This record gives sequence, C-alpha cells and structure tokens, in this order.
Amino acid sequence: MINRCPVVPPIPSEPPCFQHVLYFVWERECIRIAKENNYDGELTKDPILKQYRFCNVRRRDDRVSKWIIENMLVHADPEEDDIWFITAIARYVNWPPMLQKLLSEGLVPCVVEEFDYAAFGECIDAVTRAGGKGWGGAYMTYPPRVEKGQAKGIGTAKHTLAPLAGRAESIRAAVRENRVESVVTSMLGVHGWQMFMCGQVAADLTYTPQLEHAEDLYTWAPIGPGSLRGLNRLNGRKLDAVWGQEDFNRHLRDLKNVLEVELELEGPLSLHDVQNVMCEMDKMWRVLYGEGAPRNLYKPETAY
Repeated sequence: MINRCPVVPPIPSEPPCFQHVLYFVWERECIRIAKENNYDGELTKDPILKQYRFCNVRRRDDRVSKWIIENMLVHADPEEDDIWFITAIARYVNWPPMLQKLLSEGLVPCVVEEFDYAAFGECIDAVTRAGGKGWGGAYMTYPPRVEKGQAKGIGTAKHTLAPLAGRAESIRAAVRENRVESVVTSMLGVHGWQMFMCGQVAADLTYTPQLEHAEDLYTWAPIGPGSLRGLNRLNGRKLDAVWGQEDFNRHLRDLKNVLEVELELEGPLSLHDVQNVMCEMDKMWRVLYGEGAPRNLYKPETAY
C-alpha cells in the first residue's frame, strides 16, 4: 500500500508544485487506510510524515472530529436542536475528556436559551485548577477575553460563547438557507469568531442533516491562515499575499477537480477539505525547505 504512490516525493531543490499536493494526498490517505485496517507495519516511508502530525485529507476523519461526530452530533435533533451552538462549544473546547464532562453535567444545551455560561465556565476552570486539561489547542487562534481576576473558562463562556448565543435567530435563519457561506457570515463579528473559527462550525454542520447537502458544499470554503499560505506557496506569491474570496474559492475548486481525477479518490472532497489540504501543505513545505517545523510531533494515540 505505502509503496505504490504514483507521484515521486518532493525534494528541497524544487519549488512548490501541484505534484507535491498529489503526493501528500495520496500518502496521507494511505496512512489513514492502513491505520483503520490495523496495519502493523511501517505506515509511510516519508520522513516528514513520519515525524510530524498532519491532519487527514478529509477533516471528518481526524480523531477529535470523529469523537465529536459520534458523541455529540449524531445524538442531536436536526429539526429542534441548535447544532451550530453544540459545534461551537465542541470546537472552542476541542478536548474530548472535557467535552464529555460538560455533556455529563448537562452543560452543553440543545438550544442556546438554556446555556448557563457561569456553570459552563466554572466546570472548565475547576478542572484546570485541579491540574487537568480543559482545552485542546488545535483551534485556539483568538486571544480569550477575560476580566481582571477571571479564569479562562468563565471568560470564554461569557465573552465568546454567550454573545454567539445572542445571535441565535440570525444563525438559525442562516442554517435554513442551506449554505455554508451563510452560516459563516451570520457568525462573523462576535468576539473570537473570525472566518476560520466560523468555518469550523459550518464544516461540522455538513456532517449532519442540516448542511450535509449544502448548496455550496463543493464550491465555497472559508479562508484560513494556513490554507492561504499554502496557496501562496503553490502560486509563487509572497506568503502574506491577500486573496479575494472568489479567487480563493476558484483556485480550490481547480485543485479539487484535479485531485479527484488524478487520484481517483473514493467520493468527492468538500471545498473545506481542499482548503484543509492546503493548510497541511504549508506545514509540509515549511519542513521541506527548512523554514521551521509544525508544533506537534506524530505520536500514535488510541486514547485521550
């Protein structure tokens, strides 16, 4: 399985190119398939993929995403529940043991009007005061707002989650529009909710009946900082070059079409998956060219 990649591995002497993207997608998918089939041999011969942790090609295949889907999303009622708020909590906390505790104590509400930010925040702060882990680090891209003497849990609950709950009616209306972009736009502007984080919530909704058939599932994706750098590298632009949303989406759609044809992937990629790939490519290119390293090393993990 790991020896049949149809594309040669990238080397430091060549610039970023689409062949590198093909290589990464093939090799990362092979690693996933091997692990899911309990393959006990060498997962990859690629030194970069061996050493560092890279997300899956499809976001829903990542370990935390699978936990959230299986333990939070499949139990929600798509007709009655504010699944968007459940996913907002899930991604801001992003640590399954803490999420399980919040669920067990009834602090993840089905509808936002039942959100008790004080009890929610205190639950997390009690865990961290005792030396436990209250947060996962993958999506903490925005500084938490806390008042003097206030801990992170209550600060996040009061200043980041509670104000989002105040947008409930407009976000519910956006979900009914059946468009990823509408959901993202409806959340923007609340403290802590820039496009990247809003996009994570909308992506989770596409794993539920609410947005699984969204009109723009394959045509629109939020602009993330990593995917932006990846596209800039691929197109020979400065790393901080700015893209308009339509140009960003158009380039991702072109990539999506070629990936699906060249690699004969099983099932289509959402456009969010493609932007996720470009984020991972930025990490891979950074290592390849000696510019730095991803913050997380690869460690086989089966439990939290």
